[in-house]
Amino acid sequence: MSNENNQMERIRKIFLDDELDSDIIEDNRRTLDQWQQVLSENEPLASWKEHEYTEHIVQLFKSAYKEIGVKLAYDRSLSDQDRANLWNKQDAIMLMLELMLSDVDAKGIVKTIKREIEQAINAT
Repeated sequence: MSNENNQMERIRKIFLDDELDSDIIEDNRRTLDQWQQVLSENEPLASWKEHEYTEHIVQLFKSAYKEIGVKLAYDRSLSDQDRANLWNKQDAIMLMLELMLSDVDAKGIVKTIKREIEQAINAT
């Protein structure tokens, strides 16, 4: 349980970063509180890695990470705050991937995602 608490604290640190807009922080706080409540009340979630939708969720995270990477590379109109918010989202996605893929080579998957970002950037 201590490891789960440490992971939730890491998630909270990313999603509640002081550099984020106060409205975003409040929205993230509500979402995190809901997640924590669901996790603490639902014992079957302990086997979520075996759930049929887990792979779908992982694919959504990969796609979002790649999309953010391309946006950071191309959108020159992003402010420093916008860029920081997008990097924070990538950090949060990376953390979630690490949690979800702890039994597989998460670093290898991250390298693959980064190659896909580079390919998307070079394709345009």
